[in-house]
Amino acid sequence: MISKRRNNRIIFSALISPALISLLVIAPSCVENFRQLDEKQVRRQFHLPQEVRLDTLVSRPETSSGWFGREGLRIRAVFQFTGRQFDQYVEQLGDGNVWRPISFLHYVPPGADSSTASSHDWRPLPLPELPPQLAHLRGVFDSTIRDGWWYCNLVLYIRGDSIPHAGGGYHFQWHTRGVHATEVPSHQSPIIITFAILDPRTRRLYAWIGFSG
Repeated sequence: MISKRRNNRIIFSALISPALISLLVIAPSCVENFRQLDEKQVRRQFHLPQEVRLDTLVSRPETSSGWFGREGLRIRAVFQFTGRQFDQYVEQLGDGNVWRPISFLHYVPPGADSSTASSHDWRPLPLPELPPQLAHLRGVFDSTIRDGWWYCNLVLYIRGDSIPHAGGGYHFQWHTRGVHATEVPSHQSPIIITFAILDPRTRRLYAWIGFSG
């Protein structure tokens, strides 16, 4: 199977168990490098057209390293709106037809199987007190931004029913669920975090996506 795809760089693996949870599966072509892929990832999740200028993009790790590819990838990006673009963007912050689950590129799992009603909500700043596993988000961007809106969607693994094996014993079914940061149980770590701050003073979107690994 691999021999049929010698012209492509393919990094692949499988989920072993929810304890080892996630996997970034990257297959960049000669045209689309990692930086372009990361920018596309952010634009997809935050519904940003190409006309909105990208000011900054920093990804860690920058390239694939090791058997599991870009394990634990973190993407930070800053986008600059014009006045007109910003007004149009703010108008659709509450539109459920826009803010809905969008699959992640080259990632297993690609997103949430189901989501809560508020999982994609934008809420007014300042940030509330966040659970301990999300405390690091306060240091991602300028904490002095007090006006505007914030967004934080999480993808979690949820344990389902137990399924018996033919030879005895059983295993659990697992599925993924999208929740808002204010809904995450204190004992559970997300496998994907999509976080942003929208600053009306500078007309900038500060975006951060983190994958477990």
